[in-house]
Order: sequence, then C-alpha cells, then structure tokens
Amino acid sequence: MNEIKNHCYEFGAFRLDPAEHALLHDGQVVHLPPKAFETLLVLIEHHGHLVEKDELLDEVWSGSFVEEANVAKHVSILRKLFSGYESQEPFIVTVPKHGYRFVAPIHEIDLESNGHGKSRSSNGREIETASPRSSPFLRHAVFQITQHKIVSLLALAILVVGVTAGANYFFLAESASVLTDRDVILLADVENRTGEEIFDGTIKQGLLIQLRQSPFLSILPDSEVRDTLKLMKRSPDERVTREIGREICQRIGIKALIVGTVVKLDRNYSVTLEAIDGETGDSLVITQTQAEGKDGVFGALSNAVTEIRAKLGESLASIETFDKPLKRVTTSSLEAFKAFTMALEMHSKGDRKAAITLFEKAIKIDPEFALAYAYLGNQYDNRRIDLQLQMYLKAYRLRDKVSEREKVILDEYFYGYILMDVDKKLELMKIGKVKYPRDLEIRMAIVRAYFWLGQYEEVVAEAREMSNIDPGFSGFRGHLTAALKKLGRFDEAKETIRKYSQVPDDLRDHLYQIVFVENDSEELHRILESIRKDDKTEVLLLEAAVAGYRGQWRRARGLTDPVIENFIEADSRVSNIQAGQRALWSQMLRAADLGQCRLAKTWGSEILAEGLQKRAGALTARIANALAKCGDLARGQAVISELVKKNPSGTLKAKLWLPIITAEIAFQNGEPEKAIRLMQETEPYERAAGYLTYDIKGRAYLELNENEKAAREFQKILDQRGLDVFSVLYPLAQLGKARAMKDKREYELFFNMWKDADSDLPVLIAAKREYNEL
Repeated sequence: MNEIKNHCYEFGAFRLDPAEHALLHDGQVVHLPPKAFETLLVLIEHHGHLVEKDELLDEVWSGSFVEEANVAKHVSILRKLFSGYESQEPFIVTVPKHGYRFVAPIHEIDLESNGHGKSRSSNGREIETASPRSSPFLRHAVFQITQHKIVSLLALAILVVGVTAGANYFFLAESASVLTDRDVILLADVENRTGEEIFDGTIKQGLLIQLRQSPFLSILPDSEVRDTLKLMKRSPDERVTREIGREICQRIGIKALIVGTVVKLDRNYSVTLEAIDGETGDSLVITQTQAEGKDGVFGALSNAVTEIRAKLGESLASIETFDKPLKRVTTSSLEAFKAFTMALEMHSKGDRKAAITLFEKAIKIDPEFALAYAYLGNQYDNRRIDLQLQMYLKAYRLRDKVSEREKVILDEYFYGYILMDVDKKLELMKIGKVKYPRDLEIRMAIVRAYFWLGQYEEVVAEAREMSNIDPGFSGFRGHLTAALKKLGRFDEAKETIRKYSQVPDDLRDHLYQIVFVENDSEELHRILESIRKDDKTEVLLLEAAVAGYRGQWRRARGLTDPVIENFIEADSRVSNIQAGQRALWSQMLRAADLGQCRLAKTWGSEILAEGLQKRAGALTARIANALAKCGDLARGQAVISELVKKNPSGTLKAKLWLPIITAEIAFQNGEPEKAIRLMQETEPYERAAGYLTYDIKGRAYLELNENEKAAREFQKILDQRGLDVFSVLYPLAQLGKARAMKDKREYELFFNMWKDADSDLPVLIAAKREYNEL
C-alpha cells in the first residue's frame, strides 16, 4: 500500500485520492481510520471483482499478524460511513465465506503532469479533466466545474482562491452532531416483542454495557433514575417506558432518551434503537439490525449500538478504539447473561442473597464471565472479605474479556482492595479518567482513593467536577460531605446536606456530628428523633459515641453492649451486621483510650476471632494501636505485620499503619525518640489516620520533656475539630496540651469538656491530681 497513485476515484458524491490519502464527500474531508481507508482503496482498485479476505489481509496488514475479524470490522466501519451519507444501494457487498466486492459505479481520474487528466467511468468512457497536483479539495472542485461545463475563467479563479483559502477549515470541520460530549442521555427499558423470556432485561443490560464503552456518551446512572421516579411518586423499580422516560428527561433536563425494541421475524430477530429528543419527543436518529437466530441477537445489538453511536456524533476513531462486541466483553451464553441480569435486578432491590445465587449461576454456566466475578465480589460483606477478594482476583485475571472501561474498574478492585496500593490505583484511575472524562464511576474511584489517602481538598475538587458533568448526580454526596466536615468547612457541608435532603442516605449522621460540634442541643434532638424513626440501632451508636467523647464510659457501655451481644450471637443473615461491627470496633477503641484495657483486650480478641481486621484501613490500624496501647504489644504487632506481609506494596499499610503501630510499641517500650522518628515517615498521609499520629508524637514529646513541641502536636488535633468528631483523643489532646504548658486554664478547658464524665476514670483522676499540684 505504499505505491503513490497518480489518479483519483469518484463514486456517488465521494472522491478518493490515494496520493493525499483522503476521502471527500461533496468537497469535505471524511475522517477514516488508516486501515479502513486502505481497505476501501483495495476494494475500489478491484472494482466489480471479488476480493478474498486473505487478499485484504495481505495487502492492508502486510507483515502483521492479525485476525480475520479485523477485515470484517473495517468493512463494517465503511458500511456505516456510507449508510450515513447515502440512501441508495450499498457500495460494498459480502460474498459469504469468501470476501467482499465493491459494486457502486466509479469514475477513475488519471492525473498527468501537464495539468490535465482523463476520467474513466466504470463503463470505460474517458473524460478530459483538469488535475492540478494540489490539495484534494481543489482537484475535486475543478473536476466538478469541468464535468458540468462551467468554463468561466472568472468563476474558476474565484473558486480556486476560495477553496484554497478554506482548505484547512474543511479539513478540520466535522459534521453536525446530534449530541455533544456534555449531554447526558437516559436509557429506557427495551421492549421485548419476541414473547421469549430470555430477552426480558437482558437486551437493556447489554445495551447499557455497550453504550458505556463510549467515552463520548454519558448515561444517566440508575440511582438517579430511581431517585427521580420516587419524586414522581412512582415505584423506583417501575419500568422506564418511552412516556415515563420523556417525563424524567423533562424533569431533570436530559437531552435524549434511547428506546429500543426486539422483535421476532420468523426465524430471525430484529433489533431497533432510536434516540428521541427528551423535550419534544421528536426522533433524532434510528437504527435497525437483524440477527439470524436467537444466538445472533447480541451481535445485532452490538452492531446497532455502533451505528447509533456514530449517528449521535461520536467520531469513527473513538468508535474504532472503544467498541468491542458484547459477547467479547461479557459472555457468549444467553443463559449466563440472563442470570447476570437477574442478579443485578436483585441487587438493586437489596436482596443480596438472591443476587449471590444468580451471579454464581452465571459463573457456573460460563466460568470465564469476568464481570460476573466482579459483581459477585461486591455482594460480600465484612465477614466474607476473603471470598470478595477471591472474586476480584478472578475477575482481574480475566480482564481481557471486558471492555476498556471495565478494565479500569477491575484495576480499581485489584490495586485498591487486593494489593491495597492506593497510589497505584489513583495513577490508573487518572489514566482511565483521561480515556473516559465523563464516566462518573471512574471518577468515584478517584474520590475514594483521595479519601483513603486523607487528601480531602482533592475529594472536594473532584466532587465539584462531577457535579458539573451531571448536576443531578449525587453518588459522591457522602464522600463530599465527610471531606468538608473533616476540613472543618461545616457551613459548606451543611449546604451539601440540604442540597441532597430529598435523597434518603446517611447524610443525617454527618449533620448530627456538625451540629454536635456547634453545640445546638435542640437541633441535635430533632436529628436524633428523625434517625430513630428509621434505625433505632444507629441512634444507640450515636448516643454512645457522644457519651464516650464526654468521658461517660458506663453510659456508652450500656448503649452498645446489647448491640455487640446480638452481633456476636447472630449469623451472617442478620440485617444489622454492619451496626454490630461498628459497635464492637468503636467500643474497643474507646476502652483503650479511656484506660479500660481489660475490656479492650477482650473485644480485641473477638474482633480477631471474627476476622474483621482483614479489611485494612484506619480501623485496623486503630485496633492494632489500641492493643499496643494496652500493653498487648505482640498481638498489636501481629495484626499489622500479617496485613503488610500479604500486601507489601500496600500504600497505607506500609507508609502509615505499620509506622503507627511500630511507633506505639516503641513508646510503650520506653523509646519515645524512635516513636517520633517513625511518625515523620507518615506525614504525607497522617490525616488518613485521624488523630493517631499527632497523639503519638504529643505523648512522645511529653515523655522527653520537650513540652513546646508536645503542645504543638496536641494543638494540631484541636485545630482539626472535624477530622474525627467523636474521638476521645480530642478532649485528651486538650489534657495533653495542659500537661505540656502546665497551665491551670488549659486544665479547666479539659474539665469543662468532661464535666459530666465518670468520676472514677483513671485519666480524669490523674488530671485532677496534676491540676491541684500546680
């Protein structure tokens, strides 16, 4: 394909110029992938004759090892291109099992050095033409003039100047798009007119997976659809018909609605997709494909999606890069995909047990169904973390069987949850963001990474960007609110909560913490009563957290002990497992901080027996730290060492948790200098551990009698009120600062915080003794 051709080809309104490697339509450049252009050139050069697939492979992909499917893919690109411009018979026909034939009439234009050439039509007639060796735009314009007998030199001169001046403009110009890359589209339920149950839901799910491959299109998330249906006084599980979809579009300003149908035609099936204007209901684009037999429906759906993406305005280059057939990114088994679709439906309804059963069924039918493994992993709770990680690993090992977009998601699972390498995860998610700049799921993975690293300013910035992409999307609201709270930006956090007040979620907990800091007792009571209507256990945990913060150890125990006992005695089917886990964790940490070490060790043993510490994170570090703080140095070291051994590249484990636990052990062993050195390593990530690093350094400096430095560390805790609102370390930081400054006024601030504390707490007794000795 390297020989320079000294002629052009005309067919219909198209002109192909081999020398300039250009295809024009009515004088405008048509953008084609290089291999698609070369495929077209070979077919045209063999006009009217069969071109075998092997011959195309040899000429277009000479010297490269590629599959035969590449030929079909590029021929498909050409057909879709021509169908978008022409309405007559196709230019390219398939000769089954052999190859392809270019059948449209053509004119071959020979270009000569003297400025003239000859046009040879497909019937052999020659036509004299002018043929300057300039741009293809100019040659096309001159040919059109001479073909239509326009001989005015003035007209020709004006046209030559105009075409030459505008060549660069036409080269860069693109045809008008139905959508822009800022529009959001809604996907309606696909109407199944086949009478066959296996297509219920599966076509829509397949359509969603295919459309999500596109970096150009942005699909309204299911969560937002359900929320809008609730506001419409409809069931969140109601089918989204054309009519209901229109109403959703009008309510939240969605540009287009995609509707579809699948129909059985004797032995064949027809798949139709249509994009309609969300406001007017007018049809924007429509495409229809047919399949031979039931097993061909997914292939027809893939072709229909490819075509509608092009018609909606996505570039062919983008489609070529991000367009794998549905069977290659999911499964070739309709039965497996049906089970997968039903599992997702059960998940959306909150029936985790049924979802797990159906995902397992899909995997049993097709053991290489990568997405089924990934989604199955998402179903497991904290008691089955090992199973979750196994599923994520199996999915990652099959990542070649998913789309480019889903590869990014599997990277998150692998690096974020298996290796715990948050830095690497963040790096890969940022690359994914470049490929899919409007994909909210990928951006949520970035938000989670920033949050884990304690980079709360970045969480806020990323969430703001997501809000600009889709103002109605609220999936980031929990992370955004928590980040603002941790940064002490309470007014902004409350504004975020008010913005999403109509969406049921856990934002009331964040609001409760903020109002607690602001000491508004009336508002605190109102929020607590609101939560009590939905979740009485949550109220117990909040009240226990407040009691612990205030030094009311006996009250905190009385509130949480029943929750812990129910959790320990229950099995994994109990609905409030997460509440029980939180109660156990939080009460153990409070016990250690308040000097109740016998109970802290007992609950630590229970946590280890349940395997709850396997979810590495701030809680794991605090559990190990609490054990070390209470003198159980061996078990504290064992907890963190086991995690680091399994995942030595884990960012937070290696760079934050391990130094924290090692520093606490060093402090307990009478090595405060070593503790301080170890804490210096954690500075880039220290906020991710709440107050732990500041507390260790403050106590270590106190031990060394470096009181000014100790006071600075405790002040860092006091300056970050929102970082860990109910942590006992906050009032204890005020006590630490008082000890460092040896100032009665600072002690009195602490006593005010603990004015209702249990009088027999060892730390309070010691503080009063120190105060009286000043």
